Amino acid sequence: MKTTEILSFLPFLFKTSDVKKLEPHADIFLHRAKQRGYIERIIRGTYLNVFKCQVADTFPGVEEVACFVHSPCYITAEWAINYHGVLLQSPKVCTVVTTRPKRKNRFLYRGYVIEYSTLKRELFFGFQYEPTLKANLAGAEKALLDLIYLRGKRIPVFDELELDLLDKALLQKMASKFPPYVARYCDQVLSV
Repeated sequence: MKTTEILSFLPFLFKTSDVKKLEPHADIFLHRAKQRGYIERIIRGTYLNVFKCQVADTFPGVEEVACFVHSPCYITAEWAINYHGVLLQSPKVCTVVTTRPKRKNRFLYRGYVIEYSTLKRELFFGFQYEPTLKANLAGAEKALLDLIYLRGKRIPVFDELELDLLDKALLQKMASKFPPYVARYCDQVLSV
């Protein structure tokens, strides 16, 4: 089979294991396809099918790539808060949380940094699949709590938050599952 025929069978985002199902010499195939510009390596073992993206005239979004690379995970913090309209500025870092530690916790995709952080299993809630993004996304309240939990008091964006868009009762209920300092800091932010 020709390189382009194999690439037409592969999805926009694929792993080395997907290639091995179609091509017995997957490493050689990937090396040659990358040299020709048909694919881009996102991280080790995960690739973008540039050939198929160009044919379809569409590329996967940052959110889709972030959730494809590592599972289980969901997008949170500034990125999710911005998506819900609570944060006015556009972030350059897409924060993704997972329950499993990752060796490489950040990489660059299309000018954006995708950064992975690890959460305890009991804090891994408050998200749902967003079909338009093709990714799991935290609700605005959960994303704010995750931001406080992950960054501590080093959060420069609180003066740019539209806090009246948040459900305060839901925020308090979710905050009770976090360590006490998160709930205290959240109360400080809401009282401003």
